[in-house]
Amino acid sequence: MLRRSYRILARFLPRTAHMMRESVYTLSGWRFDDLKTFIAQQNDQGHQASSLSLELTLRAALNSEREAGRIAFISCLPPQETGIATCSLYSWLGFKGPIDCFGPVTDADWFFNQRRLLAGDGDGPRLYDVGGFLSMDCARRYGDIVIAVGNSNHHLYIFDVLKKLASFGSLSRITFYIHDPCLLNLVQRGAGLSAPQLGIAMSRIYRRELPTALEHGRAHAALVEQGVLGLRYFVNAGITRFLVNSTAAGKLVEADLRGTSATVRRIFHPAFLPLGAAVDEAPEICPDRLAIGVFGTPVHGKGLETITDAIRLLNQQGQPASLILAGFNARRYVEHYPHFFRGIELDLFDGPADTQLVRCMQRCHIAVQLRTRNLGESSGIVPQLLCLEKDVIVSAVGAFAEFGEAVRTIEPGATAAELAAQIIALKDNPISARVKREYVERHSPGEFQRRFMEIFPPKPQETRLELVAGT
Repeated sequence: MLRRSYRILARFLPRTAHMMRESVYTLSGWRFDDLKTFIAQQNDQGHQASSLSLELTLRAALNSEREAGRIAFISCLPPQETGIATCSLYSWLGFKGPIDCFGPVTDADWFFNQRRLLAGDGDGPRLYDVGGFLSMDCARRYGDIVIAVGNSNHHLYIFDVLKKLASFGSLSRITFYIHDPCLLNLVQRGAGLSAPQLGIAMSRIYRRELPTALEHGRAHAALVEQGVLGLRYFVNAGITRFLVNSTAAGKLVEADLRGTSATVRRIFHPAFLPLGAAVDEAPEICPDRLAIGVFGTPVHGKGLETITDAIRLLNQQGQPASLILAGFNARRYVEHYPHFFRGIELDLFDGPADTQLVRCMQRCHIAVQLRTRNLGESSGIVPQLLCLEKDVIVSAVGAFAEFGEAVRTIEPGATAAELAAQIIALKDNPISARVKREYVERHSPGEFQRRFMEIFPPKPQETRLELVAGT
């Protein structure tokens, strides 16, 4: 009934409907129904899966021998539908070093297959359930604990991890590996705050007068406009070491943490293709029209209206063009904004699996990844497109501006006419395949692993914590 009422409102009062829809967005793009689905999946599927993986983890802790210099890497992992999960898995495939990986388990089948993939011949990383992390840490006493963090609800589990580690005085060993410098959604959800309460909390933490009469749909944007990203919440909790993927992210994090004792170091988002991607069996590309690809979750701020207007202009100018739209919730976006897509040829792929997304990418001539604003968040889409040697146009903003000559850039807020002209220019003068290959080689998972171990060299083992057996 509510959905039907919304559609009627969207038909006759599109601006009002748009405001209503945006009011249930956070900067991470989550909606209330997404949150309910996420919680239901955790409750229904996670309990049985985690009981199996947790038993394995606790048995490993009880039987663990002391090993000096191992590092703990904590992150959500597939099948959770976040790019950070996929990035974390592929960052460690093929590695043969002292890494133990931990993640929340929602599916036992995924967990045990990932455990096999990571371990390889037995020398590679070991995978455990994050629910048993404290037991493993007590047994092995990790030198460094690196937690991959993003702004979506997938990362809410870290609050339990931090609470456990704080109880044992272990927060000084933690590094937050930040994929999204803005963590306001994570702070609000994890701390259970309303929008006004979030404003009050940030005012106290940042010791500044900030907007406190915040509306739900504008709370995060209003705080970001004041230069507040929420990172100091975690500094106040005892986290003082941060790792980022780009210079742009580093500057944002440093600005947010200025005046604190926190330190910020830089690594990079690795470029990789998923296992099973049949690169040598690429689908045929239609030679009669220019296929423009847009990939990833379509949300407000990614310039879809500008892109579709540019495609209309290309068709009007005698250059046949179409759109490939592939990503999580792509169909819902098209249903909410049908006027964006009227009059153009659209190939829609909703929620494709990793290998399916690659096939969608292979079908495009040129990919366009725009942002009206970039808060330093990492892109996994652009590196994958470069792995496929695709020509990509990105907004010259934030971390997107750091792909260098491997991509073409356009100013944020560019018009449809300017974008159409850039597409034609790229069609007539493609980017050198050599330049794209060089970028991929410099940002391979192997290079990521080497750089990571430079930042976190193995440490001699400290005094081991002892678990007290209950009766």
